[in-house]
Amino acid sequence: MDHSDVERLRDRHPAWRLLRAANAPLILAFLGQFLVESNHGATSAPALAVALDDELYALNAADPSAAATRRRSVITLVRSAST
Repeated sequence: MDHSDVERLRDRHPAWRLLRAANAPLILAFLGQFLVESNHGATSAPALAVALDDELYALNAADPSAAATRRRSVITLVRSAST
């Protein structure tokens, strides 16, 4: 793998988009807690979406002032990952 291969991945791969996203800490913390600490392992996309929705609900209940920003950033990330 050379430099141009890595640049191409950086520009096109969804995992790189996640790492560059403003909400990367939120998503990575959620995935780490859900998949590793809670030992869910392989999970369907709908089940993961429900768990993320529950996590966002709890975060937004704890800090309502940040709710709109979190919601927009997660929706943007999900839309960009599906393209």
